[in-house]
Amino acid sequence: MRVTQDAIPGLMIPVHFRPICTGTNLVNCVQLCGNSHYAMKGTLAVVREAEFDAWIKGKAKTVSASPGNWA
Repeated sequence: MRVTQDAIPGLMIPVHFRPICTGTNLVNCVQLCGNSHYAMKGTLAVVREAEFDAWIKGKAKTVSASPGNWA
């Protein structure tokens, strides 16, 4: 999908884009940034809206069942 965004440890930086297909995509660090650069990887899951809504609903049940657990 060719989306790029700088990431700063400890900060949430939103990225807005419109995905063109569902699936799981590898996210790589593309800037040589230090000794652990090779290990900076992640995944991005693009799912249909109904699947996302079900996931969010499940998360809400988890939080409401455990008051004070906001992690």
